[in-house]
Amino acid sequence: MRKILVITGMILLLMITYTEAKEIENKEVMPPFNEYHDREKNQTYGNFLLELCRGDIIRAMKDYYDGHDIDGYATPWWEQYDMVSISEAKQEGIQAYPFIVTFTLIPQENNGNDEPQNLGTDTLYFAINPSLFTTKDFQKGHYPVKLLKYEHHEPPNQSND
Repeated sequence: MRKILVITGMILLLMITYTEAKEIENKEVMPPFNEYHDREKNQTYGNFLLELCRGDIIRAMKDYYDGHDIDGYATPWWEQYDMVSISEAKQEGIQAYPFIVTFTLIPQENNGNDEPQNLGTDTLYFAINPSLFTTKDFQKGHYPVKLLKYEHHEPPNQSND
């Protein structure tokens, strides 16, 4: 009798597990990456890198716009733009950072109005070492993200969309 109960319990457990696995498999949580259009792929990729480097981006903007109340940034809205680009580092002096990531963003200041003020269209160049993101002990000043260059340009004209 005990064997029959154990076997019946195991069969029920397997059936429940199989049913739940099939249910999860049938749900489309996210379409396969290759089904995205190129623009959607690039936006997803760009948003991922923006979130990954958000703290470093805000810190660099606050340093550049000293005295301004930087509370965030907007992404370029005009049709042809490269919000984020990535390349392999080939410059001397940054061997510890295998990638250069470039962000083109619009720093914004909250000046008490409903609409934040656009301060510029800025391009930030960061050296990135992905393996250092999991390191808690940053030795010799090697951090996962290092600002290389900050370029400021005039704020965009809203009529460019």
